[in-house]
Amino acid sequence: MKVKFVDSFHKSLKKLIWQDGRIYKSYSLFRYDIPLFISNIWKFRKVLAHHKWFDSAYTLEALYTSISIIEKNIRLYGNEVEESRNKKLAKMQRAMTLLKNHSEDNYIERAENVLGKLADHPWEFEDAGNGCSRLIDKDTPEEKEHSKKVFEYSHQLEKEEWNELWEIFKGQSIEDYEKYVEEHKSEFTQEQIDDNEIWNSYFDGSGMSGWWD
Repeated sequence: MKVKFVDSFHKSLKKLIWQDGRIYKSYSLFRYDIPLFISNIWKFRKVLAHHKWFDSAYTLEALYTSISIIEKNIRLYGNEVEESRNKKLAKMQRAMTLLKNHSEDNYIERAENVLGKLADHPWEFEDAGNGCSRLIDKDTPEEKEHSKKVFEYSHQLEKEEWNELWEIFKGQSIEDYEKYVEEHKSEFTQEQIDDNEIWNSYFDGSGMSGWWD
């Protein structure tokens, strides 16, 4: 069998060789890398100003910032078909909300909005001996029971949202898609299946690895 290469192949090969050379790499450093580096410093300025290696909150803040940049650019300039793009945007926005909830640690406040406010008695202390003081517990049995329900609900809310966040990042599996096809293929014509309409029906926009345009 005789193998032929079209002109475009040779042009692409020359381009790859050129881009792997020292001259192009030096050019790329000043033309692209350094300006991008400066731009990223500005975009991540808040994270960089407060980042501490021992606190994971700043890692999540950097993740929030990165997703917000992706979301904005795909929303304003994306050229992907609207159906799948809107699903991706919805999941990005949901992920940003979940990250913000975690950052603000607002679960007790949100639990109070559902179950009612916690008792708020003025603080009073009593002598505990040996020069120490202790806070006087003024909560009634009913208030203690209510507090327990609020804290349990807030903990459950935090747990559910944390799991939801990583499910969004993980995305859907090919195994679940194959199962969906088996269960729903009778609802689609072969032409619709060939045109990926069954995939569009299944796809929910999750999966960070697919958040590009």
